[in-house]
Amino acid sequence: MATPPDIKRLVREDFSDENQMIIDKIAFSLNPFMEQVVSALTKNINIDNLAQEIKTFNVTTNSTTGVPNQEISFTTSLTSSIQGIQCIRADNQTRPDVYVTTAPFVSFTTNGRQITINNITGLAASASPPTSDEFRIVLLIIT
Repeated sequence: MATPPDIKRLVREDFSDENQMIIDKIAFSLNPFMEQVVSALTKNINIDNLAQEIKTFNVTTNSTTGVPNQEISFTTSLTSSIQGIQCIRADNQTRPDVYVTTAPFVSFTTNGRQITINNITGLAASASPPTSDEFRIVLLIIT
């Protein structure tokens, strides 16, 4: 990937005396923008800068299938249509020594800004008591 240019600001002294007044006026508006763009393009983009959201919740799974027992529904603050939801973390709260060994896949529907999780596959089913496990799920909602 190309790196951003070295120029981050317009400086009046870089221009001829006859152009310095106009450069001052242009730089007043352009310099903050240039600094922000260069900062963003030098590895300073994070989740807050993107049209994405992270949601965390707990869910209890069925003892034999590993499918969530309850309906999961929440409102997103995102205004664009949801393109996908990715499970980025799933921790077994009931049995911390039992790990998720497959990538959880999230099936969902939307109604405006309301998201309903229809299913989360890949959560481990209980092999022995307790008969169900509680998972802390972290989802990345992508527009």
